[in-house]
Amino acid sequence: MKKLTLLLISSLPVMAGAIIAAAVPHLAEVFVPYGGDARLLAKLMVTLPALFVAFFAPLMGYLSDRYGRLPVLLSGLMLFVLAGTSGLYLVHPYALLTGRALLGVGVAAIMTTSVALAGDLFDGAERQAFLGQQGSFMALGGLVYLTLGGWLADFHWRLPFIIYFIALVFVLLAKLHFPKSGRPVAPQTDLAHEAAAIPWKPLSGLYSLSFLCMLAFYLIPIQAPFVLKERFGADGLVIGLTIGFSTFFSAATGLAYGKLKARLSYQRIQGLGLVVMALGYYLFQIAPSLPLAIAAMVPAGLGMGVTIPNINTWLVSFAPAAQRGRMLGGLTFFFFIGMFLSPVASSLLPSAQGVFSAASLGLLLLGLLLLALSLRPAKLAVA
Repeated sequence: MKKLTLLLISSLPVMAGAIIAAAVPHLAEVFVPYGGDARLLAKLMVTLPALFVAFFAPLMGYLSDRYGRLPVLLSGLMLFVLAGTSGLYLVHPYALLTGRALLGVGVAAIMTTSVALAGDLFDGAERQAFLGQQGSFMALGGLVYLTLGGWLADFHWRLPFIIYFIALVFVLLAKLHFPKSGRPVAPQTDLAHEAAAIPWKPLSGLYSLSFLCMLAFYLIPIQAPFVLKERFGADGLVIGLTIGFSTFFSAATGLAYGKLKARLSYQRIQGLGLVVMALGYYLFQIAPSLPLAIAAMVPAGLGMGVTIPNINTWLVSFAPAAQRGRMLGGLTFFFFIGMFLSPVASSLLPSAQGVFSAASLGLLLLGLLLLALSLRPAKLAVA
């Protein structure tokens, strides 16, 4: 039950924006009487939490190292409920956006501690398998919450905010199943490293890699809808199913991550994942028909599904237990900054199709570089 609880909690960060994504057009109409750019304010309801996740994740990581995982996790869950459900009763756009900002703070606590707890409670192959399952639950959670939120939004734009109450159940489960100790609980194999200095060289490399990966990953929900509509006349349902198709295969790969890691190094897994994803992006931007464009989401999703759990597991593998929360907080910062800046970076190119062409080339080069590095002598390579 401990594993299932942690997996369910891991799905919450994805739902932060996904729940109300379908309500954005309704929000834009509601915001019109208040003046300003109503469309922009409505979009910020989805993206603003990511910015606050990025900036508060390092602090939450530090607090979890200092005071223990459970107090920070429980505080994050309660803030998630209070701020998430604020859309049920707040009226003014700026009040609603304040609630979304506080939601981001709660998500920062949940995301940082959920990965840190996985590192504390599991070790070796069990940890690798669990972090792969965690990535799958995040992907499937996004799909479920997006669908449920869209269904509720058809009745009223406030109704999707009800879903945030689900975190109350996870508060009770966390209290029942997670360690009550003030200090993080770590496997014995990690205890000798508690006083070790922060390994800045591999850490900075992973931070850079996470930023670049998320910058590319978020092109599917941000840019793919424009390609599908402009080139193939796809409607909202088809667009949603196409994005969901990539999410499904992403989740499927995550479930197999543990077996994959037993055979390959971190560098090789990351390189292969990025090359496969590059193939999907390339096929998507040259697809002559809608069915082939949808089929291109298969390699895109497969590549995406292996890279995120691989980065998390890679960092946990060398993070000293006493510093794990802070290091994961930094990783979360770069993940969400990449997510937040993805629309900005993609706007520098003249067309959505050109964005996927450039991204496929960048992912291919980065993947090949990692594969080349994985061929170095074992004493120099990171396993």
